[in-house]
Amino acid sequence: MGGLGNLKRNDKRKNQQEKELSKIQIGTSFKSKDTSNAIFKRYTFSLTTEISENIDRLTLRSKTRRISRSDIIKLGLYSLNSLNDKDFDRIITQLK
Repeated sequence: MGGLGNLKRNDKRKNQQEKELSKIQIGTSFKSKDTSNAIFKRYTFSLTTEISENIDRLTLRSKTRRISRSDIIKLGLYSLNSLNDKDFDRIITQLK
């Protein structure tokens, strides 16, 4: 019977991920300082199965706190907003 041992990450992979995350600079604070009075609206958009699965995988990568699918989208937006125009255009060109 399979156990949960396969879910453990090896140290080499963990160290590599930490190095990659340390390179990311976010232009603004990821979490608003005061969300108690914020008004949230629900929006719907379409994703491919592959993108949805990638979002799910990213939610599992956080070791320090639980993050939601919405948090992953917000983090991506904050990261993209922190890029200069040249880097942003380079990423768009790679995706299209």
